[in-house]
Amino acid sequence: SMTRFPEVMKNVILYNKDRVYNRVYVVSAYGGVTCSLLENKKTAAPGVYAKFKDGDDYKAALQEVKTDLCKRNAGFAEHGLDVAKADAFICERIDAALHILDALHAVQTSGYVQSEPVLLAARELLACLGEAQSAFNSVLMLKAAGVFRKIDHQINCGEQALWDVNSMKIFDEHQFGDRRPKECREADPSNMLCQIAGSYSIP
Repeated sequence: SMTRFPEVMKNVILYNKDRVYNRVYVVSAYGGVTCSLLENKKTAAPGVYAKFKDGDDYKAALQEVKTDLCKRNAGFAEHGLDVAKADAFICERIDAALHILDALHAVQTSGYVQSEPVLLAARELLACLGEAQSAFNSVLMLKAAGVFRKIDHQINCGEQALWDVNSMKIFDEHQFGDRRPKECREADPSNMLCQIAGSYSIP
């Protein structure tokens, strides 16, 4: 569990000092966070997304999640987490998410668009918050342990959702549209990018 990350850092990541670098670490949200953001699959208790979907008070639910995530940050202070930075990061993310949810709610209730794509966007937006927090915190704690001492200022981390990816200028524009590989054009003729699997496309 990511809630026990300090133990993972000590007994796995930093266990062999010669094998710290050139490795990929995949994180998940802290225990119970995804249930609070989406819904609890075991108890069916509604999370923020479920309340957004059902027209309930998703704003208050998201504020409760913000309070909970900041309390979780405080619990890692003794393990080197810069709580002020961690709180600022996740609070900024949640505030931005709330702003987008309000916009999505306005679009959904307008009656001009189908609900399914709006709900998918809302679910993805909320789901990524938990991983964003744990990823960012993990890097801060590894920094405090001196792992990135030589390149500390260059290391940062956060969950990259579709919003982030589409905001970054990382695509080769010469490979867009009709200039895509044949396999891409055949798999998804109308997609400007290359996507050969999946039911939904990035426009």
